[in-house]
Amino acid sequence: LSRELREAVYSGVASKAMSYNAILQLMGNVKWEIRELMSEPNSYVYVMLQEMEAMQQKISVVSTFVPIPVEVYQMIWTLSIRELCHVFLEGFGSARKCTHEGRAWMQLDFQQFIVQVNKFITIKPIPGKEVVENFIKLTT
Repeated sequence: LSRELREAVYSGVASKAMSYNAILQLMGNVKWEIRELMSEPNSYVYVMLQEMEAMQQKISVVSTFVPIPVEVYQMIWTLSIRELCHVFLEGFGSARKCTHEGRAWMQLDFQQFIVQVNKFITIKPIPGKEVVENFIKLTT
């Protein structure tokens, strides 16, 4: 029971930790109907990473005043990463038109995100990763 209660409390922290709606709006502006493969991720990926950096800095500041147990730290990151994966699903799912090259771009965006996530958390598997990867694969 205590784990479920902690998860409910920390999900509130995770839901306020980043600007999920702003990221979703940026994703909505992407045109996925492209004809050539892209080699760089979309700008929203960099915004996500900046949000993660800012969250990490806030956690560091708080931890100088109040020690944050590893379990709490990991739970907050797990819930935040899960929420970001949900943003990917919602953003990718709202694409009206998408070519195969657009799906490849989605995959590039998500893979860049995953590479960077591994710098913040050591939790394996990354929460939500498989769902997003399957969504991209199944919609191509």
